[in-house]
Amino acid sequence: MSQRGLAEQAGLRQALISEIERGEANVTMDSLLRIAIALQVSLPCLLDGSSNQAQVRRRRD
Repeated sequence: MSQRGLAEQAGLRQALISEIERGEANVTMDSLLRIAIALQVSLPCLLDGSSNQAQVRRRRD
C-alpha cells in the first residue's frame, strides 16, 4: 500500500504518514489506531511489528 493509499484509508494526511515513516512525527494513539485499522492489523501488532500478517514492501524507484 502506498503512503497515499494508507492516508486515504486511515483518514490522515499523506505528509503525516511520511513523517511517521521517517520517525519525525509524534503520533497520537488515535492516529495509530486509524493506521492499524487501515492495515487490518491489531494495534499491538502494529507497535511491535512481530506479526506475520503484515509485510512491508518497498517500491523500487
